[in-house]
Amino acid sequence: MGDRARVVFKDLFKDDKEENISPAIYLHWQGSSVMELLEETKKQMDGRSDCDYVSARFVQVCANNLESKNLSIGIMNVDNLNQFELDNADDDNGVFIVSLPNWTVTKTTKTREKIKEEVVHVW
Repeated sequence: MGDRARVVFKDLFKDDKEENISPAIYLHWQGSSVMELLEETKKQMDGRSDCDYVSARFVQVCANNLESKNLSIGIMNVDNLNQFELDNADDDNGVFIVSLPNWTVTKTTKTREKIKEEVVHVW
């Protein structure tokens, strides 16, 4: 019960051989507002797009937009991004993967019958 979603940011190291993946941010009451929260985060980042700082700023934006300041946001480690998507895509609003530096947002949702992945926004 809630309006759940999980958001993960990723970017490539300069040698393009490894992905840098942020911790997953769990939103219990703001899942349907993820795109608006990402837009506000992008605006605050003012051109900076490294995943460590973007994910921290996103958590701040989410917390600042909550009515209840002591609940509803969680942060968890992601060991395997593909498995994380499969395991959590059945949240109300799915899993959002934000690829940096271009801010491409891929949303993965899952029902009992199938898994759906779609690019929902590219800035």
